[in-house]
Amino acid sequence: MKANEGFNRFEVLKSKGKVSKKEADEKALKEYSEYNKVQPIESDFDKEIKRYLKE
Repeated sequence: MKANEGFNRFEVLKSKGKVSKKEADEKALKEYSEYNKVQPIESDFDKEIKRYLKE
C-alpha cells in the first residue's frame, strides 16, 4: 500500500476556491471558541505552567 493512497479518493481542486485565508482563519477561530466552551482543552504546556506557578 502506498503512503499517499488514502488521498486518491479526493479530486484535486480546479480553482483557488471562494474563501480567503483570512476568512477561513476567522471562521476556524470562531468555531474553535464555540467547541472549546463545550470541551475545554488544556495543553500540557498550560498544565506545567499552572504547576510551576503553584510551587
